[in-house]
Amino acid sequence: MRKRIQFHNRKESTMTFIAKDIEWDIDMDEIYEKIDNMRVDTAAVTLGINKDTYANMTTEERHDFIYDTYHHNRKSADELFNLPETIEIPEEFGITDTEDDMSDVTDWISDEYGFCIKGYAVEEKVA
Repeated sequence: MRKRIQFHNRKESTMTFIAKDIEWDIDMDEIYEKIDNMRVDTAAVTLGINKDTYANMTTEERHDFIYDTYHHNRKSADELFNLPETIEIPEEFGITDTEDDMSDVTDWISDEYGFCIKGYAVEEKVA
């Protein structure tokens, strides 16, 4: 006689939620500080200009150039700080729907990455 085996711990597909299209709240002063603290050659490469050109700029000229480079190009600012565009929301937040209250998630993202966020979309994915 064959014994019937039951699988009690069979894992059903779970819903995974992600924060996407994150709009980070990066202040221009934070960008200035980040680049000002770089070595001249690293800052020049980051800005895509010649090292000698950057080295011979005044602080005001450097900041004008940085402003022109990053003010309207938020994606580049995100990359400067290595900030992700998409983040998986941990299960412990108990999110069950994209319309759930995300205030704890928002606080967690800010704490985790060190920057406030202006907004993001939530999307569910079946794992």
